Amino acid sequence: MNPLDFRFQGVDGRGTQRLIREPRNGGGALVRIEDPRSGAEGYTFDVTWSDSGPFSANATRACENAVRQQAFSRFNARDVTVRLVDSVDNYGPRDTIYGTVNVPGAYGRDQTYPFSCAVNYSDGRVLSARIDSRPSGGYPEAADRPSWSNSQMMQNCQRAVEDRMRRDGYARVQFESINVDNRPGPNASIIGTARSGRDAFQFSCGMTRGSVRSVDVSRR
Repeated sequence: MNPLDFRFQGVDGRGTQRLIREPRNGGGALVRIEDPRSGAEGYTFDVTWSDSGPFSANATRACENAVRQQAFSRFNARDVTVRLVDSVDNYGPRDTIYGTVNVPGAYGRDQTYPFSCAVNYSDGRVLSARIDSRPSGGYPEAADRPSWSNSQMMQNCQRAVEDRMRRDGYARVQFESINVDNRPGPNASIIGTARSGRDAFQFSCGMTRGSVRSVDVSRR
């Protein structure tokens, strides 16, 4: 939506290629190809743009503010240090920002807690923010491996499978089985079966840090 620094460049093909309208206010770009000759022809052009930087920055700031508010509510601490680690694309508009928050403790012993924010980069909103209940022992890299439960991963996978099937025209999705492959490290896979009416499906979700990286659904 409203891409920044939008650019068009014709690369290959007969005739001329021109950008007639840039994408604005949610509308699409319009490209006109004029070819005076008959017969089939392939046309190639490049379209480039910058990401929605303002929304990304807004989501990052909103996540940091949400974590600071939650730290004050839980630990009664205002002078906290928030460190963002990385973000992971999730299925659909949801994305996850990870990091650590350093909370001053008694006798100068600070505590470092991993946190995660589910954000929507398309509009800069924070959907949820969570600070882990246990400190990471002052090891900031622990935020690269935040804790997540199998039930959370399965819920994320089910939501992704439902979205995919509904987009393909299947309603009233019923899940028959679902299992988590608990491999070491941040990656995991979830497999299962589902049904919509008389149609049976098998599915799999590739997971990264509890978020859906990829989803595949096929009929049995």
